[in-house]
Amino acid sequence: MTSIKYLKGFTLLEILIAMLVISIALTALIKATTQTVNVTQHLQNKTFSQWVALNKFTELQISKQSIRAGNYEGSSEMANQQWFWEMNVSKTVQKSLLRVEINVSLKENDPPINKLIAFLGSQ
Repeated sequence: MTSIKYLKGFTLLEILIAMLVISIALTALIKATTQTVNVTQHLQNKTFSQWVALNKFTELQISKQSIRAGNYEGSSEMANQQWFWEMNVSKTVQKSLLRVEINVSLKENDPPINKLIAFLGSQ
């Protein structure tokens, strides 16, 4: 009686199915990684723009000059980036109180990334 030895291995169909499963898994992984990077960048921009607005408001608070109602704009550097801010100072019903709205964006004339609304007492 002769024994026949069968070669053990994968068939071409099994290899193709395995490659398909791996490619689907890698596609999902790449998509998830890309989304994570985008969300991280967005959160970083939100944080820095909030700091720019808070710094500008703090400058107003410690300034010796009185601020008048009106629109102001300028730029600040934070984290090796130029940030553009627009500030709207308006009167309130309380004469000694001003409403300050600061919008911060990465590019001039772009929609703001962050908005700070605060009130400033007259000095």
